[in-house]
Amino acid sequence: KMFRKASTSAFRTRRVNGLATPLYTLPATSVFATTTPFVRQATYSTRPAVTELSEDEEMLRSTVAQFAKERIGPKVKSMDAKSELDKDLLNEAFEQGLMGIEIPQKYGGGGMSFFSSILAIEELAKVDPAISVIVDVQNTLVNNAFLRWGTERQREEWLPRLAKDTVGCFCLSEWSCGSDAFALKTTATKDGDHFVLNGTKAWITNSKERATVRDPIELL
Repeated sequence: KMFRKASTSAFRTRRVNGLATPLYTLPATSVFATTTPFVRQATYSTRPAVTELSEDEEMLRSTVAQFAKERIGPKVKSMDAKSELDKDLLNEAFEQGLMGIEIPQKYGGGGMSFFSSILAIEELAKVDPAISVIVDVQNTLVNNAFLRWGTERQREEWLPRLAKDTVGCFCLSEWSCGSDAFALKTTATKDGDHFVLNGTKAWITNSKERATVRDPIELL
């Protein structure tokens, strides 16, 4: 087996795809190092593992878990039997701030992170996957769309309502392709200062919940 003298540095570099990439070698104190290069990362993330929650994240997780256990759990069997959501639970979800977790505080939301939304959704799903989907669509799809692509005027108009009492919907599926987003036939054609939507949708997630929340309410 061939060996070469180790570098005085703990790492050597070589060119990989035009970039200087550190090679894994034995420590500088070693006498020999193998000639076989092992590429390794030069830097390491200082972010904690996703299982290590901050104090605020742990408080959110435990609060949502308690809400799910005490308020949702006792009603799951009845909701399944009736195939409908208990309207009081959706009202309570708004009151608990679960429908606007990532919405900035200036719009009336919780001002937390996307990861916080995932924590809440996960705790709800442990008790009732159905209500977790409602909260999931509201936070990760509807609210996020306004935060990422909405104008400031649109954010000022809709985000306070989405955080307080307005249920957002998501319509992806079509009869010809199901939920295959790359095969959708619905189009959005720009016409001056607006878009013309043309197409047909099969199911609209959260649309039924329009009648289950207190007035005033608008389905978005």
